[in-house]
Amino acid sequence: PMKNMIKIVKQIRWSMGHRLVKDYPHKCKNAHGHEYLAEIEIGRKELDQYDFVIDFSIIKKKLGKWIDDKLDHGFLCCEQDNEMIEFLEKTNQKHYVIKENPTAEIIAKLLFDKGNELIGGITKVTVWETPNSYAIATC
Repeated sequence: PMKNMIKIVKQIRWSMGHRLVKDYPHKCKNAHGHEYLAEIEIGRKELDQYDFVIDFSIIKKKLGKWIDDKLDHGFLCCEQDNEMIEFLEKTNQKHYVIKENPTAEIIAKLLFDKGNELIGGITKVTVWETPNSYAIATC
């Protein structure tokens, strides 16, 4: 066993729309979209039989597939955004509903929790909403 933790990072990109509700007063209250970039960090004290922390392809197959299925080219909605949810359902548009406002912070937490459920060992998730703005969820 190694003394130190070894970490790897896998990047996943997707496009998604959202808007902020809860009486948010600024321009992000309008429906808009981003090309998101998530950096998924996984750390272990011991490498596997192939000398990996984890095979990068496992992250893509599990968390990447979940992002593709649930978020990519869809709309992330706060459960309080009844008008948007009704519109998206009526027009058969892809969407995913969460309890909170769909901020970068909440998306990072969502992917941190979902990644640990699907893969385990995730130590940090960074979600870039724009090239110069990101949020981090960590343990």
